[in-house]
Amino acid sequence: MRRKLSKQDKLYRKKLRDNKKLAEKALKDSFKIKPAPGLTFLYKVPVGQLVYCNNSKAILIECNDTSCLVMVTSRENREEDSYYLGRHRWAPLTEVEVLG
Repeated sequence: MRRKLSKQDKLYRKKLRDNKKLAEKALKDSFKIKPAPGLTFLYKVPVGQLVYCNNSKAILIECNDTSCLVMVTSRENREEDSYYLGRHRWAPLTEVEVLG
């Protein structure tokens, strides 16, 4: 024998249904990120390519899902060159300008 639903149960189920609809819509209409005009994401650049990003010129050595390994070759700002020059890990969604 089925029990009669109270008014509170009906409101609870309606809220659950509304939340489920909202979550499904958010997953379907997901956010699509685009780079700025004239730039490209680092993960789309072929390995061995020279790139420019925030006063730094670098060569892409390796790229995977979580990070990209680059070798910074030069910087416009000469302060603390010993820290910035050399091998670094950058995010794959870093916006860079392809130089060569």
